[in-house]
Amino acid sequence: NAEYMGSNVPDCSMLAVAVRVSAETLPSPAQFEKLMGMSQIQDQQRVMKFVFYVDRVRAVLGHVLSRWVVGRLAGLSTEQVELGRTKKGRVFVKGGHANVNVSHSGDWVLCVAALGCDKLVGVDVQEQKLKKNESFEDFFDNLQYSFTATEVLSITNSSNKHTQFCRHWTCKESFSKALGMGMSLEFSSIDTRVNRSPSLFTISPHKFARECEDWSVSVIISDTQRPQPQNCGVVSLLLDDTHAVAVAVVTASSCEMDTEFAKQIDQQQQQ
Repeated sequence: NAEYMGSNVPDCSMLAVAVRVSAETLPSPAQFEKLMGMSQIQDQQRVMKFVFYVDRVRAVLGHVLSRWVVGRLAGLSTEQVELGRTKKGRVFVKGGHANVNVSHSGDWVLCVAALGCDKLVGVDVQEQKLKKNESFEDFFDNLQYSFTATEVLSITNSSNKHTQFCRHWTCKESFSKALGMGMSLEFSSIDTRVNRSPSLFTISPHKFARECEDWSVSVIISDTQRPQPQNCGVVSLLLDDTHAVAVAVVTASSCEMDTEFAKQIDQQQQQ
């Protein structure tokens, strides 16, 4: 089950792909080995660190999708696309004007890539899942410190608090991943707010989405020592009843990035 979610980013070629991998749709061992053969050696080693077969499948699919999506945009074969990884785990494209990011959670693996522009992309998918006998209130109590006061009100006043939590969380995560920062960027400093105005970009309709309002989200950095993001957009949507996803697009020159990742971007732009 693959879903192509094209986007409308001005002056930029962009493609997002979502693939559903559930217990009923797992590839055979032979198909898994074929996927492993399509991934790079260093990625194969990362895949085999996972204990469970389903997690290995989602991991290797994320690696292969990253190469395939970039190749699709650039007119290259999967084998011609070479990826690198920063010390913080941020994937980058070697020797090409492209940016790619991948995420997997629960039944979904998502990949988004942009080509031929100064846009950084980030994607995050989050499954709504609690531990056995755990209430949402207990779950949220342990993570509430990661949210701003505005976001806490948005979550606690919602009729579906867990869904609202996942949407805000994926917005934060996708923005941070776009910058190559990951969890090193203090999440409580990222304030995500739903806009009523058009987004910087849109994602085309997708058959798996439920009947809900897609969010156009603005990002505000409360840390006065960091620059405010310019020309930044985040779109949040629901893939199904239990999975939220957010895609972030950030102008490379407008935000503070991970130092190692920033060097890779500079090298791309100079080529």
